Amino acid sequence: MTQKNQSRWHLRMNQFIGIGLLVFIFFAVNYIGYKYYFRKDISLNTYTQLSTQSLNVISNLPAEVTLVNFATPQGDITAQLIMQDVVSILGEYRYHSKNKIKVVRVDPFINFDEAKRYAELYKVSDQENVIVVDYKGQKKIIAYNELADIDNSLVTVGGAASVRTFKAEKAITSAIQSLVGGKKSKVYFLSGHGEYDPLASPDKKSGYSLLADYIKRQNVEIAQWNLISQGGLPEDMDLLIIAGPTTALAPVEVEIIEQYLERTDKPARLMIMLDPKTQSGLENILKPYGIIFENNLAVTKISIMGQVRLYGEVLGESFARHPVTEWIGKGGVNVNFRSARSLTILKGSQATPLVLSPKTYWGETDIVNPLAELDPEKDMAGPLVVAAAIDKGSLTDGGVKLTGAKIVAVGSASYLINQLLDVAPLDFFLNSMNWMLDKEQSMGISAKQPQEFNVQLSDQQLQTSFLLLISVPTLGLVLGLIIWFQRRK
Repeated sequence: MTQKNQSRWHLRMNQFIGIGLLVFIFFAVNYIGYKYYFRKDISLNTYTQLSTQSLNVISNLPAEVTLVNFATPQGDITAQLIMQDVVSILGEYRYHSKNKIKVVRVDPFINFDEAKRYAELYKVSDQENVIVVDYKGQKKIIAYNELADIDNSLVTVGGAASVRTFKAEKAITSAIQSLVGGKKSKVYFLSGHGEYDPLASPDKKSGYSLLADYIKRQNVEIAQWNLISQGGLPEDMDLLIIAGPTTALAPVEVEIIEQYLERTDKPARLMIMLDPKTQSGLENILKPYGIIFENNLAVTKISIMGQVRLYGEVLGESFARHPVTEWIGKGGVNVNFRSARSLTILKGSQATPLVLSPKTYWGETDIVNPLAELDPEKDMAGPLVVAAAIDKGSLTDGGVKLTGAKIVAVGSASYLINQLLDVAPLDFFLNSMNWMLDKEQSMGISAKQPQEFNVQLSDQQLQTSFLLLISVPTLGLVLGLIIWFQRRK
């Protein structure tokens, strides 16, 4: 081999070795960066920066938690607005947990088979946008509309929806803490008087089986209870729900519930929903607390093809600033309570009217008359109270916090049946349940508000900016051409 050939061979070997080293360094650096990296949120909004409370919860996890981001933004305004922020904050949970939190991204549009598998595992629809928090087989499902408050005020005038507050950290950390914290809550449905059945077949249109599925998603067990045959109330009950009895309770049953409401050792948690056109004997059971169920039907007048008719479905229009209904007022949605009776709030009571009907409704006492008119002497003029809450408050005695009874009363129960169940009524119910179970997000993690940054430039500044945008790349092009011509020579 000549000296010239040897030189060429050495040159090629050096090139191969150099390229090999570059490839090795490239992959090594990327591997090290993938395994050992540092994350720092430098955005001004700090949407994805976790608070100290969340970091404390994450650092003390006893076992692995799985966060499943089951969502696709198509057709969902909330998901479209916050999807990237949700992905980022889930990345923060995974990073700070040091492998104690596993994050899974599931998009039905990208991987239908995977989405179907997770949908069957967690009993969710492939049309839902949710985050599933899974801890040792226990799960809590958070809908995307719980992660942010959306401002739709400009939509009606041709504007775009925007994020008012971002609450993902608050919702996710609270869910993790509730699952890791201990046993499931237990909710009992009263039975024996024609109430709606949460254990009915999903095919039964008048059942509560779909509602029961959503309740179980909240890491809550459900059961039915008959006060007569099973004797009194169960000891492990965290919440009693009375959903639309069609026959009257026996006096002894009413007495048992009254004694339950007066308990101080374990304060009562009661949700009572009474349909109109029924007499259950419970219409005045909350009178000592400031609420009476009226024997009427909430109606209004509508015009159909020039004919004026009575309309008996109540759309909740005005909502109290309360943990149960605060989200509704911010979201600008209505809650359809279907056929409902009105409630009376007694003066001086601790009751809060949660939902009011429009002013055009009135409480009609002549329920069977299809041509009824408002009678000021007999009927109740609108706006009508459709739902109310009682919170006897928290007292501090010698450093010990004593929580009072929590009650939610609704003048309808049919709005939750399988055939009629809708998103807003379902959220109203679940918020009511979580509030009474003391599961509302009260960790002190504040919702994050977006910050808008506007740059105001004068005409001269705009011209200068335009010239810079044009001149800098043009200068680079000119210098490149000069160098090219020089090398050609």
